[in-house]
Amino acid sequence: MTNDIAGYTQQIMESHNPALSYVSHELHTTRSLAMADASYGADFHAKGLGLLVQTSYGLLGGATGITPYATIQWQQFNTPNYHERSDAGAGPDLSLSYAARMNSSVRTELGASYDRRFELDGGAMLGLSTALAWVRDRGKASGVRAAFRRLQSSNFEIDAATSPADLALLSAALELRLVPYLAIDFKLRREFGHRRQARAGTATLRYGW
Repeated sequence: MTNDIAGYTQQIMESHNPALSYVSHELHTTRSLAMADASYGADFHAKGLGLLVQTSYGLLGGATGITPYATIQWQQFNTPNYHERSDAGAGPDLSLSYAARMNSSVRTELGASYDRRFELDGGAMLGLSTALAWVRDRGKASGVRAAFRRLQSSNFEIDAATSPADLALLSAALELRLVPYLAIDFKLRREFGHRRQARAGTATLRYGW
């Protein structure tokens, strides 16, 4: 839908984007006991399933855009029962057996993004964007249950750290499109919560044909 107000063209774009994902990880762990001069390793596969639904309402005018959005994401991550092995010639056999775990979380985001595009010489384009959102993270992280393989009645459990439920999310991105089929992306993302801060950054080179 397009509105013309005092010669200014405003385009309204509404979108709904569901996505389903499945991942399988091949993991290797190593645990060392320096005082006992021993080390233990394990290999296992972990699987994850995710569902993401995002809806947005973009207000575009010329080279700028403001996009309020809402996102809900569900994730589940499973690890099987697995056992450590003691390296040959190591110290006392204090290898562990771990019980299967299933962690699930539901994450919602409510926020808005601002975008600006600049036309450069030679047909290149520079795009800048920033976003601010309120995040509600409801996770059910189970503790780690383990036991020493060679000792009777040695079960124990370590509780998982509890993450804050409410977070503020701030992100920024830069896209430099050099030619129609070549682009460079830089993205920064930071989350703020009670006694928690998380940062992430990525750089991507994209080539299409």
